[in-house]
Amino acid sequence: EGESSLDDEAEMDEEPTDSVTGTPAYMAPEQILGQPVDGRSDIYALGIVGYKMLAGRTPFRGTDKSVLVQQVQLPLPDLRTVHPDIPDDLAELVGKATAKDPDDRYQSVAEILEIIGAAQASVSSSTLSVSTMTLLYPPWRQAAVEALLEDFRRRADRIPDLLVR
Repeated sequence: EGESSLDDEAEMDEEPTDSVTGTPAYMAPEQILGQPVDGRSDIYALGIVGYKMLAGRTPFRGTDKSVLVQQVQLPLPDLRTVHPDIPDDLAELVGKATAKDPDDRYQSVAEILEIIGAAQASVSSSTLSVSTMTLLYPPWRQAAVEALLEDFRRRADRIPDLLVR
């Protein structure tokens, strides 16, 4: 993922500038098209970083030139299609940060931080607890302990919001 140049042979609805410099996977559509850029272009790149952190890959693949075209023309693949367990609000945050139109994106990083702060406040340390248990037993009790743990797991599976590891 290095820097790339896009010449006038690209197949886009709008004409790109003769030369665009940046890392294709993280470039905002307006930057690719040679339009004015501002902080919202950085928010787009931040959204792509978030996408990669959650999905394990950037949203568009291919040659540098094809990634540039995809950045302009294609909607971002929904994170939940890559990983269905990603929370909706997190997928929506990334989706808004990477909107094709800068006016549809967050207008400042402060706005994103506000949303993240509100999400953190809603999950306080008193919401979740972690308990551990250590069992000490002689080797000849192995079968009895395994049966006890299996019974515990079956019962725990019936309790909503309980994660047993």
